[in-house]
Amino acid sequence: MKGTLKVALVLSLVLVLLAGSVVVAQGAAIRMGLEAKHGRYKAWTVVVDDTLFIFGGEDWEEPTPTEYYNFKTGEWGEYGVESWPPAGENSAVVVVNGNIFCLGGENETGTNKKVYLFDIEDGDWEVLPGQASQGHSDAGAAVIGEKIYMVGGEDDDLANEGFEYAAHVDIYNTKTNRWERGTDCPLPRQDTFVVALGTDIYLLGGQGGNIDDSMTANVMIYDTINDSWSQGPDLPYPWEHPRAAVVDGKMYVMTGKGEGGYYIFELDPAVNEWREMESYNLVTRYGSGITVYEGEIYVACGRNMTGEAQSSIEIYNPALDNYVD
Repeated sequence: MKGTLKVALVLSLVLVLLAGSVVVAQGAAIRMGLEAKHGRYKAWTVVVDDTLFIFGGEDWEEPTPTEYYNFKTGEWGEYGVESWPPAGENSAVVVVNGNIFCLGGENETGTNKKVYLFDIEDGDWEVLPGQASQGHSDAGAAVIGEKIYMVGGEDDDLANEGFEYAAHVDIYNTKTNRWERGTDCPLPRQDTFVVALGTDIYLLGGQGGNIDDSMTANVMIYDTINDSWSQGPDLPYPWEHPRAAVVDGKMYVMTGKGEGGYYIFELDPAVNEWREMESYNLVTRYGSGITVYEGEIYVACGRNMTGEAQSSIEIYNPALDNYVD
């Protein structure tokens, strides 16, 4: 497999493994960086005030404390178990104007329709008014302006297979603390990811949105200005649990299940086609958190391909990478 060859090649870049830190060749576009205390699957990572937060995990019955890393001091910290997102497992965590929200997911009440606000000082969550029109467990969430857009995922009232996943676009306005509805997604699915690029939201891969409920390469674009959907450029491979981030107006998709998880692809909206990058993750993983800090992409935790929970964090700098010929 091409991905196996790539893994072998990247190992040749590693020069030293000493005292728990990896040193790679100078100028490498991707490197092993921080090491969290807890391994966790389906993690969510965000950055607020020069601090990286790692939330979540897969089991609401055994919550994992939220960790944080201060880039300025170089120190790790941890809250108590009450810091675990009350929206539940498979929930989403996003930042709006320096405030951290969680929504979607599934907890002891079933698929969650509420939204919660995180207290960075105390590590507690406050439940906010109203609720979404559908549950969105294993969905995607993206932020544009002061609004959070929830797309796809599972709802207790649906079959959650084939074409029947949560189709409602539920929008939480953090300024008014009210929910709104957008135009339904034509091909909803789960185990997906969404990312905002300009005023558009890209729905990437996942499972479902097709007759046999298989993993998909399909990409849909939601135009938040016109409240309309269009077809985007298919991913290079069927791709479950993809993760994506935007740097300098370009999107980078990496990690996940399927052959695509071995690679990193860039999407420049001006070109509207995927281009393979020379670099690739040093640990092939899925269900990881992803965020951006100072032009670099941080990929945290998740599982490796044998199902082991990871605590490692990789740092990708697109500015140092090149396209595959």
